[in-house]
Amino acid sequence: MTEEGFVKSICISAKKGVRKYQVESAYMEKNKGILNDAHGDGGFRQVSLLSNVLIEEFANENSIKIDDGIFGENIITEGLNLSDFKKRTEFQIGGCSRILIVQHGKECHDNNCPIGQQTGKCLMPESGTFVKVLSSGELHPGQRISKLRDQVFLIGFITISDKASSGARADRTLETMQNSLLNTEYELIDHAVVPDEPSLIEKKILNMTDFQYIDLVITCGGTGLSIRDITPEVTKSIISREIPGIAEILRAESYKITPYSSLSRGIAGTRKKSIIVNLPGSPKAVKESIPILLPMLDHAIIKVQGDTEECGID
Repeated sequence: MTEEGFVKSICISAKKGVRKYQVESAYMEKNKGILNDAHGDGGFRQVSLLSNVLIEEFANENSIKIDDGIFGENIITEGLNLSDFKKRTEFQIGGCSRILIVQHGKECHDNNCPIGQQTGKCLMPESGTFVKVLSSGELHPGQRISKLRDQVFLIGFITISDKASSGARADRTLETMQNSLLNTEYELIDHAVVPDEPSLIEKKILNMTDFQYIDLVITCGGTGLSIRDITPEVTKSIISREIPGIAEILRAESYKITPYSSLSRGIAGTRKKSIIVNLPGSPKAVKESIPILLPMLDHAIIKVQGDTEECGID
């Protein structure tokens, strides 16, 4: 299976659910999609790709002429079929744009596309590939597309601090988090600093889980005993299921370093297809917790997102 190919053509449309039209070039924006395309407003399926080989086979089988974009695809690939690769595989387009496979296939719009109306079938439900944009860049036909990593998990990081959000104190947790993720399968894709206000904390978590579909949301701060420490209460109000073992092991391991770790009230749980974990609000807590946390979460994330393979030990 070849791991690289080229961009054959680029297509966009102003509306969702309709065919797209070819353009000479485009701009792909991180966490959004292709500029001026209907799907370029963020969300889960940001950019769609389809192999030219599959399009030609479909055209020959049905004895019809197929124009670029008629299936609603954004990018037609040459020499590379992304539907051959697993979800979470990361690719690079050109020199800077990076994309992550998040879905294969989709429900067809009741054969609403011209080809569906003509033949009664469509390529996108089985062969379309949908990706999330990890880094921005220009798109041009002829650019090389090559595989980078087999598996990537996305992290959203929220610093919760009245002082950091007001500028009274520098947020030193972000740099610690970034350093902790080096040489791992995890990539920080969004970061925010918010005060200890329930509505603002909730709003940012929900943006990451319900709109950006980020795999793992880590909050940092607001887990102690002060009056303003309300992060666990906010988290508990929006998760669907708690995962007590995560918070328990973090406290148990951290207790070996400092007894004050037992006072952290942080919790962990799931919301839709995301996992949310509360950490105490200090660079030290992040540095100590991330090596404990990450090794157990790749398996957990896959399970939360629908994997049904048996995982028990005989």
